[in-house]
Amino acid sequence: MTKFFYLIIFLLSASLSAQPWDVIALENLSSFSPTGSNWSVVGEVFLPQGKTEFKTKRGTGILLNQPTDKQRQGLQTNWEHGDMDLDVEVMLPPGSNSGIYLQGRYEVQLLDSWGKARPTFGDMGGIYQRYDEARQYGWGGMAPAMNAAKAPGLWQHLTVEFRAPRFNERGEKTADARLISVKLNGVTIHENVRLTGPTRGPIGAEEVARGPLFIQGDHGAVAFRNLRYRKYDNPPLRWKNLRWEATELSANTDREFPKNPGEVTSGTGEAITTAVTNIRERLALRYRGTLPIQSPGTYTFMLKDAGFGSLTVDGKKLIENNWGEKEVSVDLDRGDHEIELLYVKIESWVQPTLALYVSGPNQAPQPLHDPASLPASGGNPIFVDLDREPTILRSFLDLRVPNGDPFRVNHAVHVGFPEGISYTYDLRGGHPVVSWRGGFMNASQMWNGRGNATASPVGMQVFLDTLPAWSGATYAPQAAMIEADHVRPRGYQLDEAGRPVFRYALGEAEVTDVLHPLPGGKGLKREIRWEGTPATAGAWRLASGQIVANGKGRYLVDERFWIVLPDELAGSATLTPLRGDHHSLTLPANGATGSISYQIIY
Repeated sequence: MTKFFYLIIFLLSASLSAQPWDVIALENLSSFSPTGSNWSVVGEVFLPQGKTEFKTKRGTGILLNQPTDKQRQGLQTNWEHGDMDLDVEVMLPPGSNSGIYLQGRYEVQLLDSWGKARPTFGDMGGIYQRYDEARQYGWGGMAPAMNAAKAPGLWQHLTVEFRAPRFNERGEKTADARLISVKLNGVTIHENVRLTGPTRGPIGAEEVARGPLFIQGDHGAVAFRNLRYRKYDNPPLRWKNLRWEATELSANTDREFPKNPGEVTSGTGEAITTAVTNIRERLALRYRGTLPIQSPGTYTFMLKDAGFGSLTVDGKKLIENNWGEKEVSVDLDRGDHEIELLYVKIESWVQPTLALYVSGPNQAPQPLHDPASLPASGGNPIFVDLDREPTILRSFLDLRVPNGDPFRVNHAVHVGFPEGISYTYDLRGGHPVVSWRGGFMNASQMWNGRGNATASPVGMQVFLDTLPAWSGATYAPQAAMIEADHVRPRGYQLDEAGRPVFRYALGEAEVTDVLHPLPGGKGLKREIRWEGTPATAGAWRLASGQIVANGKGRYLVDERFWIVLPDELAGSATLTPLRGDHHSLTLPANGATGSISYQIIY
């Protein structure tokens, strides 16, 4: 059962509801076993410009490791876990190194890997290799799919779905531990990784069903916040007495299993699948089985199908004639529960598709079907890759403002550089909207079939254009001028390096706007030039939001990215209070002809 469970678990839809998170409040170290004085709880950490050690402020909410020559112990929880989901934010200074060990045995690496072109197992988010101390030999390990690491001093978001190794009643391992998914800063960097044994530096050489969470403390400073987890103490659910019946419908209008069917085939199985029958048109397939529940509470079922699917639990029909995806929750007591699943497919142009997922209290989200019953759809993805010269693509762009609503950029120009950094520019508003590091564009939605004219960035994204809520809109075109609302686009031209130079009119001024990649793709340099008098007296707005000065000409914006001004402009910037802790960062628009420049670093 366990090998079959692990084979299919990675296909689980991320949209399936799961149990609430348990949160480590980080008011003190009471959730952890006693350790060295290198660990503490503080209220704020920040990285001064040019420094490699954190500065702190008193308070609570942040777990901090500042190792010294005498104090450099690791830290482990005073609770243990088996299957678990982990969600945490982490900050590293330049060159720092740490790691999170699931069950104290399998390390997800934490390292300042900012700007590294080809990450290895030892870089940020990598799965560290196993190691034979006697032979001084390392092997295995898994590099992240792409480098999604942010710059040191920025908070980075890590989520991990871990499933523990399985053992039989004799203590023999029957299935390896697995990382179902690892995401770094919103990018999936690992999927369905098998962990054959403890990685280097574990707290125990033997694998176990349960073990503590362990954080490495001897290699460098590291800070954590918003640390939360979900432990799943119950083993995976498995069917009892799962039986199926299949028949061919006499008419293509039926949506129920016929009361007087013609030829019926039947059998038993371990999981739901459409592969039990060769009928592909006018198919009626019915599964009946028992699902044993250990923990009483609310369970969520998700049914996915291409046809008409119905789900009945303990005689109560919860889903009827579903096509596509539907989620339903039901309260279940401890004990056996009768499940009936009906699938009817009358369309000849779709593949038989039937999938059922479940989650509940102390129960890891899991599929109850075979992967063959959920075929891949939509064909192969269509990617536009980076090239040796700047790559440009026009499309619609759908984005979501952080903590806000989705919106569409209708006049989007996507620009990718060989250095591995890209951005999207809004021609109508006259400003960059989002930047990302990694690949370039997924154009599947744009070019597959009729398409919908949208493309999406591939990589770790940073939203650049945001306005505070007091403006009356979650999103509004920024324009370059803080008081200008009449941007008249002039399109763009390519410079000698193949970079687009965007042009627009602003009052009586003609404006050019160009963005260059910084070395190693570590950010962008923006240069704005104007000739003529801009509309109304104002200032060039570089950013709005929660902005904190961090050294001369250096500003942290919404904890997402830095704006860095050149020395000649560092003394000219103004932080204007808006509402609450929001500010607007501006530079004066002096003269009828001029220019400004600044760097966007993340």
